[in-house]
Amino acid sequence: MESWISALSSLVLVGVTAWYAVLTNRLAKSARDSAASAERTASLTAEALAASIAALDVGFAVFPNAQGVSGSDGAAQGVSVQCTGATVFVHRVHLDKSYRIDSVRPDGADYSLFAEDIALVPDTGGLNSSPVELPIRMHRGEMIHLEATPEVVMRPDESVGILEVSIWYSLTQAGEQLVRRVGYTTDGSD
Repeated sequence: MESWISALSSLVLVGVTAWYAVLTNRLAKSARDSAASAERTASLTAEALAASIAALDVGFAVFPNAQGVSGSDGAAQGVSVQCTGATVFVHRVHLDKSYRIDSVRPDGADYSLFAEDIALVPDTGGLNSSPVELPIRMHRGEMIHLEATPEVVMRPDESVGILEVSIWYSLTQAGEQLVRRVGYTTDGSD
């Protein structure tokens, strides 16, 4: 009788082990299916996010500004940046090229390169209503004023006619930075 009990116990143990193997296999398959579904969802979400970002209206306008230079009859080259689109974080601004108006003709103006490859930093001379530190969150319509560093001095009779400015921005403070090149042009008739 003992051998029957031992055999029956072994048979029950084999059955329980087999059932455990079937359940473990089902759980593994369910986990694989869940992981594949999560991967598909993540891929679709990334595609939707990329499409949303592409459709986002991010825009800037730039304008020349000038700050007085102590002990000089000139003014320092500056640039004002206005957010014209969606709210973004501005991380860095760079003056790629600045052209001055040399002469104005009926058909337009002549320009000459005045400054290039100049870093722009927040103005400390009081043009900003409060201290500005980059990165800064900018909403549509908001403007920040920046100055060239090193300082670029203009004569009082010089007028900026063309600006080419690069602006590094992101959608979140720590997000991936994108660069947008923005221009300003006047024909000198202002």
